[in-house]
Amino acid sequence: MICLDTHVLIWRLGKYARATPGQEEMVDRAERYIEYLQREKIEIMIPTPVLAEYLVGATAQERQEAEVFDIATEVCPFDVPAAVFAASLFRETHRIEEMVEEHNIAKDCIKVDIMIAAIAVTRKAQKLITEDVKLFKTLVKNQIPVERLPDRPRPGRPRSGLSLFD
Repeated sequence: MICLDTHVLIWRLGKYARATPGQEEMVDRAERYIEYLQREKIEIMIPTPVLAEYLVGATAQERQEAEVFDIATEVCPFDVPAAVFAASLFRETHRIEEMVEEHNIAKDCIKVDIMIAAIAVTRKAQKLITEDVKLFKTLVKNQIPVERLPDRPRPGRPRSGLSLFD
């Protein structure tokens, strides 16, 4: 099961309207990656804090259409095992302060990211896909791989620059 962070949902569901200027390519990349996961029948995990972050910025139409549930194989709650894991991270308050400074992220955002990481780890995600790779690598403590959104070609289309002999 692949765990998706909020950026991927924003790019896939919010399309170009919610992409930050300069991130338009990520909209197509997110669409191709989710299509790949669905085509390969790879389960997609969306932690409830990711769902909440997405819905905060969603339009009324996006909330009503609730396409997020068409993407997710499983929407995972912040349950007791995740709370225990998150609490161990929260106890490292000196690390949270360092992360706030190092990643230039608000403390509240770090807390939500800790919850997302805890859900991904305790639900044993195969990997977590995020734009905040460095932060999440610190949070998951090497228990699962953390990667940026990969660039998958559309089916039947070779990646540019490759020949038949590569």
